[in-house]
Amino acid sequence: MYEVNINGWSLVLVGYWNSQIFTPQWISHGNLTDSTNVTLEVPLNEPQLPLRFNFDNIYLQVSDKRIDLKPQDDEDSTLIKIEQVAKTILDKLEHTPVSAVGVNFQYMDASPSDDIVKVFQFEDNDYLSALDYEIEANTIGRKLKKNGHVINLTLVYNIVEKLTFDFNFHESVSIASEASVFLDNKVLEFRNESIEIINKYYTAEE
Repeated sequence: MYEVNINGWSLVLVGYWNSQIFTPQWISHGNLTDSTNVTLEVPLNEPQLPLRFNFDNIYLQVSDKRIDLKPQDDEDSTLIKIEQVAKTILDKLEHTPVSAVGVNFQYMDASPSDDIVKVFQFEDNDYLSALDYEIEANTIGRKLKKNGHVINLTLVYNIVEKLTFDFNFHESVSIASEASVFLDNKVLEFRNESIEIINKYYTAEE
């Protein structure tokens, strides 16, 4: 049975961002949230990482080339909030050069079925093993396209028999407004689509 790995869920805006704009004061004054409870987290052990803002059950990280919005849970209301915040950023900072949008979900299955495991029995596995190589993980990558959007699906089966599903719903854009239109009522739809793919093709449940 698969489980949500919330650490692998995010909404990413790729562009050239002015990180100086993003402060707790700017975020909380009705720009991105009505809450006054916006905290700023500083990465002490990894100073190269960007600062992280925490509000409304989401994390916001801003660097020069990307914005990451991460949910702290998988509730519908949190995912809707992330979509709203992303669209607000794109609308308020409409002149920022934006090149891509990605919506990402990750799931893990600690006991995949034998039928799924067989998919990872590549023809060269025995050859590599005969050369005394230990295969720690096998990866399958798919680029799918449906209804005009691209899904990059990556499946990794590792040595401890854990299967990981990574879904990246990707859209290349040229301006911020295109990214905003792409996200309109899409995050929940993409989440549901990722679960549908797993349930229909990659689980042993009846």
